[in-house]
Amino acid sequence: KNFSKKINNKMTQKALWVALSSKFKADKIKILEDDNFNFKKTKDFKIFSEKFLNSGKSLLMVLTKPSTDLLRASANLSKIKIVSPSQLSLLDVLSFDSIVIASEALKSFK
Repeated sequence: KNFSKKINNKMTQKALWVALSSKFKADKIKILEDDNFNFKKTKDFKIFSEKFLNSGKSLLMVLTKPSTDLLRASANLSKIKIVSPSQLSLLDVLSFDSIVIASEALKSFK
């Protein structure tokens, strides 16, 4: 049997906004001015991402158009996930401790 339940789009959007606002109130969301990163090595990206990791917790980065080099550099890091704003889900927001959003990605939220 299939026990899944259909949820309206308005309800899922509202739940996402509530989760994001609670993370913002808890000061777990950081906003970056620039989202043009040129990391070709995982080591370089790890040094950059440690500024946003709080005591070794997980990090979710929301970027407008993540480059393939950036995705490759972050692929081996288990506690870091990079998504575009259209791929952002409620499960991601709730499961990651810190969230970094690029200012360009903020403009795509409505």
